[in-house]
Amino acid sequence: QQQSSMYPQDVTALQQRCQNQVNTIRQAQDESRLQNVVTELNQILQDCDQAVSRKRRDDEEKKRKAEIERLQFELEELEREVQRIPAGDANKFDATGQSSVKQALSTVRSALASGNPQTVQAPINNASEVVKQHTQTVTQRRAEWEKRKVEAEQVVGQIQDLVTGLKADPVVMRWHSHS
Repeated sequence: QQQSSMYPQDVTALQQRCQNQVNTIRQAQDESRLQNVVTELNQILQDCDQAVSRKRRDDEEKKRKAEIERLQFELEELEREVQRIPAGDANKFDATGQSSVKQALSTVRSALASGNPQTVQAPINNASEVVKQHTQTVTQRRAEWEKRKVEAEQVVGQIQDLVTGLKADPVVMRWHSHS
């Protein structure tokens, strides 16, 4: 019944020990030999419990390691997302956010170093939100800057056209030469 809760080699060893005791019971001629069987069967039960505990402990460790690897991957994805933002843009359009991102990612790295997945989840959730906000802020402010830049270039063009027109007007040029 507990075979799936134990390593195969433990199952085999315990089954062999049980079979040996069954054989001893069949061949027993007196009560003193049966007393030894009772002692050995109790030991087998204890060893069975230890085998189950060992397998459960190892399985939990595997789960913990897998969760740490998943969280490490999440951290790496966040770092890649941050790296996709040009450094100049991040500093120019959201310096505070850039600093917050660095701090949040550092907190995640420290939590990962502890090896406890439960202590990593909250910092990684926070870092994810901070990175998302930073990315949105940089993108939005860059778009606004691009829009203002285009508008400024249009105004410069209009002013240049106006100056060119004024330079072509002989009356304006006469007034300008008298000043």
